[in-house]
This record gives sequence, C-alpha cells and structure tokens, in this order.
Amino acid sequence: MAGIQIPNNLIRREVLVTAPVKPFLNHAITFYRPTEGWFNQTLRGEVVAGVVDPLESSGVNSASSFDFLSRTASLLVRKIPVLADLAFIRQWAGM
Repeated sequence: MAGIQIPNNLIRREVLVTAPVKPFLNHAITFYRPTEGWFNQTLRGEVVAGVVDPLESSGVNSASSFDFLSRTASLLVRKIPVLADLAFIRQWAGM
C-alpha cells in the first residue's frame, strides 16, 4: 500500500523428528554456523532437528530429501553420539 518493494526470497527448510527417548535435553541447541543446524527435544522425548544446506536455492520447494536426512543424521551423531541408534519417524520441508 505504501508503494515500497520489499524483497521476499523464499528459502526452503527441512526438519526431522526422531522416535521418542527419555528426556535429556532441556534447551534448544543452535550452532554458531547456520549451516550446522539446530536441534531440541520435545516434551514427549522426540528430538527435532534441522540443518541448512548452504547451496539451497531460493524458491518454492516442499519436497523432503535423502540428502537432508543424511546431513542432519551425521550432524546429530557427531554432536550427540548416543543418538546414533534412534529411528527417524518423519521429516518435512517448507518455506
């Protein structure tokens, strides 16, 4: 309405959720480098995580990818090795 053009670049993000485990993580963890991702644990014990692909192009794409799953699983196991045996129960993507 004001006649101002505001740039709006949609950037795709993916998230995964693990099977629930006994709560062990009281805080959300975000790494200094945005491409290293973030994770937290829900009240039900699920670990929710995401890792940003530095090569992700802008635009609308809500497809989940195996590359994301592999990249995020590797990060989680590197940061918290006890998560190596957890099953992933779902993943999704959105803008």
